[in-house]
Amino acid sequence: MIGHEDGEAAHASRRGIRKPRVRRAALTMIAGAAGLLWHAGVIAQAPGNNVTLYGVMDLGVFAATPGPSSMTAVQVMSGQALSRWGVRGREDLGGGLSAFFTAEAQVYADEGIGQAPGGGMTFQRRSFVGLDGRFGSVKLGRDYTPGFFSILVTDLFAWANVGNASAFAVAGGTTARASNAIFYDSPTWGGFRVMTMYGTGERYEAPRDAGSVYHLAGFWTGGGLSVTGFYGRYRRQIGTTADSNGTAEYGAGFRYDAGKWKLVGGFAQTDPGGDGNAVRWWNVGAEVKVGVGSLSLQYAKMRIESGAAYAQGVAGKAGTIGAMYSYPMSKRTNLYVVGGVVNNDQGGRFGLAVTSTMISPSGRGENPRTIGIGIRHFY
Repeated sequence: MIGHEDGEAAHASRRGIRKPRVRRAALTMIAGAAGLLWHAGVIAQAPGNNVTLYGVMDLGVFAATPGPSSMTAVQVMSGQALSRWGVRGREDLGGGLSAFFTAEAQVYADEGIGQAPGGGMTFQRRSFVGLDGRFGSVKLGRDYTPGFFSILVTDLFAWANVGNASAFAVAGGTTARASNAIFYDSPTWGGFRVMTMYGTGERYEAPRDAGSVYHLAGFWTGGGLSVTGFYGRYRRQIGTTADSNGTAEYGAGFRYDAGKWKLVGGFAQTDPGGDGNAVRWWNVGAEVKVGVGSLSLQYAKMRIESGAAYAQGVAGKAGTIGAMYSYPMSKRTNLYVVGGVVNNDQGGRFGLAVTSTMISPSGRGENPRTIGIGIRHFY
């Protein structure tokens, strides 16, 4: 189904409860992976087919604290990117038409388990099949929303690392993923393209439209500058009815890449309707080359109003600072040092998003923080 805690934010919020090591779950993951690899090997041999196994493994050692009233914990967790693996494929159908699919699963690499209850493996990150051609692409299944891709451009840390947009999503912000959905990506015209989608709540009983969502986003790129904006509505269920007008989700921003340095800025807002109900996020960030590596710094401001459906009647705001130095060891492997802190006001209770982990404050006005060092490898 669809919800605000889909996507990286959902994994972050669930990560607060450590999952036990379960032998059955591990065996399930191994068996599932072996089956997929066998099928991928057979399919890849067919003429015109292209099936690829891909993924990321990322782990670091972190010192983290929810606030001054709590002790500091040493944690092993993903720091720069969420560990995951997947299978994707494409078949040339001729005449410029192709079929494609993706099935992608999350891995909690520090424990060797998946995101399903009991630690089993699922493909809840991405799972879709579709067609593309000169008309663009159409796909069915579960994937990121256009709003997610729009924020991906304007969030310097791209929904990962320390101090990324996941904290906004957990607080009731932009819907990051949608299930039971149809997605359309347009061709590019003069540097401009469009993404849109509609997801259904798949309900037989009233309210039938509860859980439905649609998004529309535009992207323009030229001369190192990328500009984007999005708008969408999500129908939450309220008691036995659905939100009559839907919760509005929108935002805009830019990214400028000059080669040796980058600059980003953006804002996003979720508004259930009425006065004093908004959840807001804005950010600015910069990255510069330092030697062979790069140094990144981002500041973000979050605010939740007292009437917001997610605020439990208490308004709050916070500023977040995240920093990272990344040192490449090859094209697919790098070392990194990251750190960040959230400064909540008296009513604020925002957590510090560290890729797949949310360091939640021990109380309102508390300021979670962390620092860590790790390694990321693509395959």
